[in-house]
Amino acid sequence: RQISYWDASDLSQIRIVSGSDKGAINKLSITSDGSKFVSCSEDRMVKLWHYDEGVVHSIGLAHSGNITSCRISPDDKRIVTVGDEGAICIWKMPDNENNENMILID
Repeated sequence: RQISYWDASDLSQIRIVSGSDKGAINKLSITSDGSKFVSCSEDRMVKLWHYDEGVVHSIGLAHSGNITSCRISPDDKRIVTVGDEGAICIWKMPDNENNENMILID
């Protein structure tokens, strides 16, 4: 339920953030420039995070069950999530940093 940041040089833990209050985090995916990452979990939420700040930027709600996988597209414009209910959701990557909800495309 927590996301830990680790220093690659000395393997020390740098930061711990709460990723989910209700279930395990199943996957993470990071943008090509390393500035943001997305998490998906058993709480049916996909969350977009600021990597350096460790805070949630946006939340997406569309799945009716556990989200088993998430991936950011190579061009960093879309997020794809897969749920154990069989749904595949494609989200538009938010353009600004106003804590807006993610927009479901398909």
